[in-house]
Amino acid sequence: RVVTMRTVYSGSLSYSFSRTSKVMIALFDEDNHMKKVYVNNETQRDGEYTYNYQIDSDEMDNKKHYLRMFRDGKLEEEISIIPHD
Repeated sequence: RVVTMRTVYSGSLSYSFSRTSKVMIALFDEDNHMKKVYVNNETQRDGEYTYNYQIDSDEMDNKKHYLRMFRDGKLEEEISIIPHD
């Protein structure tokens, strides 16, 4: 019998705007390939926001990954996620 261990990486990404903006939050691997989109160009009004994430190790293929938040097409925030054995 083979037992596969999975890890879930979780946390939050907080950000705020002073004007309405289009937001994209996506997961990228260390080779800068987009792996998954969580928020796809959603229009968000001015205010404070928190995006809570949970990323399963199955999505990360043992490489360093980045959760990135783009506002109006420009990178605003980045969180590094480093898998461990």
